[in-house]
Amino acid sequence: MVIGPQQASQAPNFSPAFYRDSSQVTIFPLDGPAFSVPAAKIKGFRVSSPSLLSPDGQRELKFEHWQMRVHDKGTGVDVILKNAWPCAWSPDGKLLACDRDHKIVLFDANELSVKRQLGSAGVGGLDWSPDSTRLLIRTSSPRCWATLYFENLTLVDVTTGKRKEVKSAHCNASAGKFGWVDTATMQWY
Repeated sequence: MVIGPQQASQAPNFSPAFYRDSSQVTIFPLDGPAFSVPAAKIKGFRVSSPSLLSPDGQRELKFEHWQMRVHDKGTGVDVILKNAWPCAWSPDGKLLACDRDHKIVLFDANELSVKRQLGSAGVGGLDWSPDSTRLLIRTSSPRCWATLYFENLTLVDVTTGKRKEVKSAHCNASAGKFGWVDTATMQWY
């Protein structure tokens, strides 16, 4: 899978990123301290939710009446996923991850059958890593309640379900949106 334009000597270094407005992005490396970058310095930065179109462009997610409708543009067939929102397509197009009744549920992207459940969906939002191996979610922590920003970012391995808090994002991920940045190229994903 081609992730994006890379120089031959640079391997991608994907890090979770977070923003509260469109001017600054805070990057949370998995192996170092957080740092902020003006949004204008990040290639492809967008203030939006994950795409509602599948990577192949054939299916579209539509949220209606507290349920997700998956519309197949080729056949015109709609499939309803009850109590599922938000949802996001994996970049490789194989899976659809949804918050269903506050639990992460992975669906086979073609059959829309439940493939696996990964436990709590946290407190809002989910985003795929560019290599389709992990989900980034926001989680609440009582240890952070004394601060203004009392939420964390947590990585969920989609194969094992194992979770790992992004330590550099501890108590610093409320009231905003998140995604991924390749810190080698400063490309937004």
